[in-house]
Amino acid sequence: MAINIKYILKKLWPLILLLIISAVTVLSGMKGTFLTDFLNSYFYFALYVLVVGILAHFFGEALPRRFDCEKGFFSCHEWEDNGNFYDRVFHVKKWKDYRFDISNAFGDVRSKNPGTQRDPNELKMILQETCVAELTHWMLTLISPLMLLIVQEVGRVFLLIAYICANLSDIIIQRYNRPRFLKAYKILSRNR
Repeated sequence: MAINIKYILKKLWPLILLLIISAVTVLSGMKGTFLTDFLNSYFYFALYVLVVGILAHFFGEALPRRFDCEKGFFSCHEWEDNGNFYDRVFHVKKWKDYRFDISNAFGDVRSKNPGTQRDPNELKMILQETCVAELTHWMLTLISPLMLLIVQEVGRVFLLIAYICANLSDIIIQRYNRPRFLKAYKILSRNR
């Protein structure tokens, strides 16, 4: 597995720095102030996110790529307006490219960015990956209250809300992108 350390540091350096500071706080046994208690909470929160994130990666990689993006759970509903709802309400176009993308960090993860892709088979695989990513982030959101068993100090509700919002933003990105990829896939499939 190729790891893009430069990308990880570029995107996550503030969180990594906070993790280092919080690790020093935990290892030194500092407690008693709001700041030290929050740093203790952050350390255990970061460990939770890291362990659960690794497990979720393997969960996502193990999922079969046989989702039907046009039916059921993954289909675009009328109220979503082919993903445009997410841009109108959340302005997803402005921030989606600034989010951490695991496919840019690790070489064994298929990119969900079709770029200038003109192969309908590749677009079909990307569509499947958006379904896997959405399902994985829903799973992470649903199990997120388990974090409260690990993070006992001050700020744990804030960290839980931030974690849920981060996963929901990734779900929004998948729901926004999928109709566009599906449209491109249909056009390319017809032209072949």
